[in-house]
Amino acid sequence: MASTVVHPLPTPIKGKADWRNYKAFQLENGVTCLVINDKESKTTAMSCVVNVGASADPRSMSGLAHFCEHMCFLGSEKYPGENEYKRYLSSHGGRSNASTSMYVTNYKFEVIAEKAEKAVDIFSNFFVAPLFTLSGTGREVNAVDSENSKNLTADARRRLQILKDLADPQHYYSKFSTGNAKTLPTSEPKQLEMVREALLAFHRRHYGPEKMSVCIAGPQSIETLEDWIVSRYSQIVSKPFPSDDRKTMTQVEQLINDAARDAPPYSFQEPVPPFNPPFRPSLQGSWPFLLTTKPLRSMRKLVMMFPMPSDRSTPDQAPSSMLSHLLGHEGRGSAFAALQNEGLLSALSAGARTSGPDFKLFQVDMTLTEKGEENWETIVDVIFAYCRMLLREVKSEAGKESLRRIWGETSDLNRLFFHQTSPGSAYSYAPNLADSVVTYGTKACLSAGSLLDENEDTCPLEEFERFVKFLTPGNCIIERCSEGAFESMKAQSHFQEGYGLKKEKWYGVEYYLSTIDSKSVDAWGGSSTSANSPVDNNQLFLPTPNLYIPRTLELCPELPEEARKGQRIDKPIDPPNLLVDETKWKLYHRLDDRYALPQSSIHLLIRNIALQHIKCDCDWIYDARTALLSSLVAGIFNEAMAQETYDADLAGLHWSLSAGAGGIKLNCFGFSDRLPDLSLKVLSDFLSGSFLNERFFVSSRDRIVRGLKTYFESQRADSQAAYFRDSLMASQDNGIDESLKFALSLEYEDVVKHHQWILSQSETSVECLASGNICPKDATAFFTKARAMLEGSQNAFGSDGGESSSMPIAPATSIERMLLPGQEIQLHFASKNPEEENGAVLCTYQSSIPSFKGDDISHPESLLSSSAIRLLCHMLREPLFDDLRTKQALGYIVSSYYEIGYSSQSNINGRTPCTTPIDFVSINILSRKMSPQDITRRIDEFLGVFRRSLEEMPESEIQDHADALATKLLKPIQKLQTEASNQYARIQKYGPEVYRKNQANKNLNSDDGMPWETAQSLAATIRTLTRKDIINAWDRMTQVSTRSRIISCVYGKTFPLAKAPLPGSSKLASYLPLSFGLSKPNTTIIFNDFSGLLELRMKLPEFSPGESQMPRSRLSNLSLISLFQNERRMKMFGLGVLGMVAIGSAYIATDAGRRRRSGSGNTKVLASSVFFLVAIAIPTAVSSFVLPLYPLTGSSSNGNIFNSRRLSNTYRSRNEAGLWLHRSHMNPRTFLGTTFATLPNSEVEGFDEFVVTSTFELNRREILQSMGFASMLLPTAALALGPSIPTSIALDDLRFGSSRWSRMKEDFSFSNPSKVPSTVPASFATYLTRFLINYDEGVSSWWESLQHAYSLLPDEQQRSRLGQDFGKMASSVQHSIQEFINEKEGYISSRQAFEQVFERLDASYRSLEVGDEVNRQLLLLVSILPSGQQPKDYTKKQARSLIDQPSRDPNEAISAESLFLMKEDFTALLPSQYVPIVNADGSLSLPSSLKLFEVGIGEEFGQAATATLFGPLASAELTRDLPNYSFDIYALFGISGATGCCLTHSLVIPLDVVKTKEQVWSTEEHYNGNVFTGAKRVLREEGVSGLLTGAQATLAGYFWYGLSVYPSYAFFKRFLSHDVLPVELATSHANDIALVAGALAAVIASLGLTPLEAARIRVVADPSKYRQLGLLGTLKVIAGEGEGSWRNLYAGLPSLLTRQVIFGSVKFLAFERACEFIYNVWPFMRDSTWTSLSVSLVAGGFSGALSSIVSQPADSVLTYVAAVEKSTSDGPAASSSLGVLEGSRLMIEEGGISSLFRGLGSRCLWAAAIIAGQFLLYDVFRNFFGVNSEDLSQVFRIDLQ
Repeated sequence: MASTVVHPLPTPIKGKADWRNYKAFQLENGVTCLVINDKESKTTAMSCVVNVGASADPRSMSGLAHFCEHMCFLGSEKYPGENEYKRYLSSHGGRSNASTSMYVTNYKFEVIAEKAEKAVDIFSNFFVAPLFTLSGTGREVNAVDSENSKNLTADARRRLQILKDLADPQHYYSKFSTGNAKTLPTSEPKQLEMVREALLAFHRRHYGPEKMSVCIAGPQSIETLEDWIVSRYSQIVSKPFPSDDRKTMTQVEQLINDAARDAPPYSFQEPVPPFNPPFRPSLQGSWPFLLTTKPLRSMRKLVMMFPMPSDRSTPDQAPSSMLSHLLGHEGRGSAFAALQNEGLLSALSAGARTSGPDFKLFQVDMTLTEKGEENWETIVDVIFAYCRMLLREVKSEAGKESLRRIWGETSDLNRLFFHQTSPGSAYSYAPNLADSVVTYGTKACLSAGSLLDENEDTCPLEEFERFVKFLTPGNCIIERCSEGAFESMKAQSHFQEGYGLKKEKWYGVEYYLSTIDSKSVDAWGGSSTSANSPVDNNQLFLPTPNLYIPRTLELCPELPEEARKGQRIDKPIDPPNLLVDETKWKLYHRLDDRYALPQSSIHLLIRNIALQHIKCDCDWIYDARTALLSSLVAGIFNEAMAQETYDADLAGLHWSLSAGAGGIKLNCFGFSDRLPDLSLKVLSDFLSGSFLNERFFVSSRDRIVRGLKTYFESQRADSQAAYFRDSLMASQDNGIDESLKFALSLEYEDVVKHHQWILSQSETSVECLASGNICPKDATAFFTKARAMLEGSQNAFGSDGGESSSMPIAPATSIERMLLPGQEIQLHFASKNPEEENGAVLCTYQSSIPSFKGDDISHPESLLSSSAIRLLCHMLREPLFDDLRTKQALGYIVSSYYEIGYSSQSNINGRTPCTTPIDFVSINILSRKMSPQDITRRIDEFLGVFRRSLEEMPESEIQDHADALATKLLKPIQKLQTEASNQYARIQKYGPEVYRKNQANKNLNSDDGMPWETAQSLAATIRTLTRKDIINAWDRMTQVSTRSRIISCVYGKTFPLAKAPLPGSSKLASYLPLSFGLSKPNTTIIFNDFSGLLELRMKLPEFSPGESQMPRSRLSNLSLISLFQNERRMKMFGLGVLGMVAIGSAYIATDAGRRRRSGSGNTKVLASSVFFLVAIAIPTAVSSFVLPLYPLTGSSSNGNIFNSRRLSNTYRSRNEAGLWLHRSHMNPRTFLGTTFATLPNSEVEGFDEFVVTSTFELNRREILQSMGFASMLLPTAALALGPSIPTSIALDDLRFGSSRWSRMKEDFSFSNPSKVPSTVPASFATYLTRFLINYDEGVSSWWESLQHAYSLLPDEQQRSRLGQDFGKMASSVQHSIQEFINEKEGYISSRQAFEQVFERLDASYRSLEVGDEVNRQLLLLVSILPSGQQPKDYTKKQARSLIDQPSRDPNEAISAESLFLMKEDFTALLPSQYVPIVNADGSLSLPSSLKLFEVGIGEEFGQAATATLFGPLASAELTRDLPNYSFDIYALFGISGATGCCLTHSLVIPLDVVKTKEQVWSTEEHYNGNVFTGAKRVLREEGVSGLLTGAQATLAGYFWYGLSVYPSYAFFKRFLSHDVLPVELATSHANDIALVAGALAAVIASLGLTPLEAARIRVVADPSKYRQLGLLGTLKVIAGEGEGSWRNLYAGLPSLLTRQVIFGSVKFLAFERACEFIYNVWPFMRDSTWTSLSVSLVAGGFSGALSSIVSQPADSVLTYVAAVEKSTSDGPAASSSLGVLEGSRLMIEEGGISSLFRGLGSRCLWAAAIIAGQFLLYDVFRNFFGVNSEDLSQVFRIDLQ
């Protein structure tokens, strides 16, 4: 225990149901403390309230208090990390927030109890020693500004600002409390310093310990909590602040001190200030006056506001509470009842609009009907008549007696609620108590306002009379808030002086002020009578006695004794008992044994499909109009019952009734004594239909219509994003417009008929849950009466009411549609809120595995999947907030969260729905800093970083997150109503399927298996999750190939939705069918087209892994003609045919030759070929486009495909013949296995068709990528072990703007790089580039890195390379400015756009030490522009500096030295003697001696460029390769290479055979043949098939060769350049790197090629022996020779490596240099795909010929070693002893050196043809797959927004 002395304070008065213990004390430094032991809490919560708010803001720095609140969270001296606090809370199940009111600032947090002490320490240090860093100051102002921007579209905020605008400008209430970037400017360094200085002064002045009140609550002991608080908060000391002597104060301190005097005393310890209202007639003119406002969302509000004294210092004797009770009463005799009976209003409330220590603004707030809008003056008259009645009553004895009775009733009820209410969560009551301690002190902080000591005798009649006298027209502000009222004011032509249209300063909201006719005012005051008033004053009287006040608070006699002693919150919740278990009638009951309170809850569910469906033939079909009618019926009922049940609501009996998807739901909660009576009354009134009244119909329909008409106008952008997402994924209607059309068409008779129709349905079922302090007997009695009422209503409306012979129909309650793995949908819509400045991105990831719903009824993988996803969401929240909100400051709203959706599908009879929960991960960002598309990119970048953090996160941190989440899930429920609602929700969602299952299993209890509790299973699984489980779930949810993502973007005014269509998905995705894409998702984009959204919705299947069906049209359309009408299917068919030809040709040729030699006839050969085509090749080709028609979902479990539960979790599609095609997830290890089985009817409900079941699912993406996997083993391992490839060109530290690297294919302007924008002159772009190189840190660093990289090159090459990069940078600068001008087009002129550009330049660089020189250079830049584009305002402001500067003679020519300097040094700027000339029209121009020129050049810098005086301007912008290649890209390199090699080698197999034969025949005496003679000999000796000998080995070998060598070369070239060598060496040794990379790639390729090449040579050399064995047989024979080792297969590896290393190195280098040469000579060859491919063909031929010459000797040795038998006894195995040198020696001895080059001619021809074809096809397929040079390059832009 700390030694600090504490002073005890009074202990709070607590209620009887409050189990918490309290201790209050004050520290020596003045901190007031309240510690609370809450034995039932699993978390610890804490709050610190500082007694200062926005009322102390300086008027010149509005929002300073709010800003201080933000800054306090950004680190302390002990914990300097800005996100350390939030990271700690996040990893331990915590949360935090803060708020700033006009009077106090409240900070709060919550964390799991076991980890609370460190959280307390971090939190406390925010008040001990906060950091308030300069960098954080600038960022957090942006956060405040973003918070303010999100409020601009909230009607409540807008109306509040209008009130502030009307208030006394000297009163603190008029202050703008939020603040924004204008009130807290930080764009300039001086402004930033000023704001920070003010922040520090504000904190010193107001954050002293004497102004702090701390409240902490948790399960720890009182002593422990006290020690935590005392030891930390005693360290806070008052900050030194000068006294009131202004001489000792700084200017900022004077500002803070003066503003502090505005703030009124607020603490209960301070004296009550005098009445000081901000509204009074002396300020606003004649009262009453009319304020007319226009809401964004449709409403009809009439508000009467009355300034009056504050009574907050006497909460138990507050007359305003009595006024609120009487004026807000809705029972008989009330103003509400009188007005509602006349159809003038639908809602009324009364109470404080705002309450401060020196005034209260009391208001009567009314929602009007259309009739009430027209007669608003009558409504005001009735309210004033009621006020006059109150004044009469308080003066009469009878009235005083009635008021005493009412006061006594109110006191009794308040005491009842205080003592019979169980405590809420610590996170809610800790901050409320801390605030209450400031206001009322520790003793009354809980009980203030509960009237514990009040009764009839203590009624404050005198004070009540005094307050009633304030309710007069002369003290009233009347506000009309509606579109109609505003338009009527606009039509008014004349206003008195000082009145009329006004505009609020901060929000820009317009409003009208006007006077009121004196006759009306007189009538309201009672001096005259309103002749037209429909309300008789006799209808207004005080409330009658409340008959719903409970008579007894006794607990149920059946409750066990131990349950009567007090609350037992830690006791597990027992499931309810099923008291009535009939097919259509079920009663659940649970006697409360945890709360010991006289409260109960009744939930009644009437499942009725007619609420939202219409009957068509024998089927029920969803109908939006019917659903709207049901909602309207419920709305009318709720409005009609308001008067009758208002007393019940006052007495703590609450009810609600709704009619929607799940059925008719009646929920009642409150004190047990009268709850069943109230429930039966409500049910009876609904069933009788007596509530149906045309007056209520008009009012309810009007409310619906107005809500639909202006639904979007007051919705924030992120709310609209959620609307569009949910309209696609979870809605059944066709949007707002259709609902509005239906609503306008409805008539009163429609509602009456619909009410009768829904009650006449006999196929309904009823479930009731009665829980709490209600005995089984009473619950059964209630249910029996309710059942009799329901059956009676069915009889009354035409149903027999008896038991139906068929099962009751339980309607599906919800819908959720399914995205397939790899599918992405982007929704782009413009905000329909005209005031919305922000844009929003809602990024939602859907899990393909259903969520967990219970142990017995869930998908087998659900528990693990759902647990991992929940934990991921818990782990994701804080890092995402810290990165995107705190560091990048994208916006105030940055959040990620877990969502769960539900999809219900009925069985085949449409009677029993099965509800499937679905997990979602959602990320929501509201921002006006950048466009939604850019935000989406930032999200993707962050998710990649987060993925890496999961791999690196310590195990202890993962376990902390898991423990925290598990603790939160197991947090005990503390309210009976919450407990009952949870159990009722389970019955509603899962009841029908559980009943059906138990009925089928003949279980006695229908509710066996009901998932009453799932938290225990989830928590236990979460605690056992491993890193692998988490990463697997993350990859499945977010990786491109497997994720199911929907991105909903809404665009506000700052970044409006562009008119041009958004870029679509990749070329590959556009060609391939659904879920086929490789490295990119199959993306569907909806661009501001809601009808397109609805069309897309029809194509999405419902999320139904149990019983979902594919639409019949998907299979019935598979006719031959329809297949070939689809371009994508045709292209896929082409791929299949190519594969068929390549593989089929080799197979047929090999098999045909073998059959001839074995004596088979031509008929058998033909039959064999046909069999291959039919059985293998054609199905392969057809499957390439047929299989993608089917979605790929589901998974087989444990291999048991015949189990009904397993089958129910897979996806099925049904064709015309009635067959079910079932495909489970493909396991690559179980390839091509199919089983046929017939399921008995009893196995799966509703499914009795023949089932075809496959043990795998053909996922094309996985197959194609896995084909390239083997080739990437070494590169992948190197990437894992080595450093990541760095970004070669960063340019991240720009001051001029933010750097942006865009994919070339995604950049619109880059599609035509040769077109130079005309608005930005070339000379301007090149000189601005020089300027940036000199003055911008980012560009300067980039230039220095280039100079370093080229430092080892010869001088001429250095200059050439630097010139190329300078020209490209200038092009990027030009395009960036042009892009900025184009985006502003339509809003401002190009001159104004240049104004903004130069303002940004000036703001970015004038602060440098050479500010004057910067100014001169900027003015020179202005001079380069044509006069029509020059920024005149900027020039006028800055050109004054030119007056005192000497200018050179305009006629003097620029010196040759200067010209040389400009040409040779790209960083040189015009020297100081060159000053712009100011022309007569105010424009600037360069001295005439500077002749600007622009001419095309094409040689000096090796590119098409524009030469200017200041350097080259390239036609192409600055680009770079992607910083890293992903595995997908390397896999596509491999697939492209394998395809190219296979196809080209299949065409030159005959040449290969002849070449090999020549080398074999060379050992024959006198052989001197060539290619043609060799071919003739083969044809003569072996026939045509002889030219295809060894085709199998050739195709297999070169499939591997292409699969491995191309991605390996790409990898090693990048790896050596970026990770191994310094940049200057990599640049100067580019050729050497290419040679080494080619050699390494050849080594990898040779490992697989060697055995296959050996087999090919054997077959070609001795076809009679080996051809009949086939490829595998030949390999087996070779491996078995000699000692029988696999090493035999690699006997020729040294020779092959020698040949392939040389060949591969030269091949790639020669190809690249040949391409460069051709493009330099003929640059236009780059302009089209076809010309580029022709270059690849020519360069490939040259590369192949050159490579064959260099590697020919090694190739000859390889053939010799493999073919010549060194020992006749050992056979071919002896060749294994020959090495490369030995083989070379023997060949030279036998045939001379020329023997090493024998066959060179055929090999050159072969190599030229095959390598040309390889590179051609390689580039063709790379272009097809979207991984060519343009796809893998990024273009640099400067973002000037």
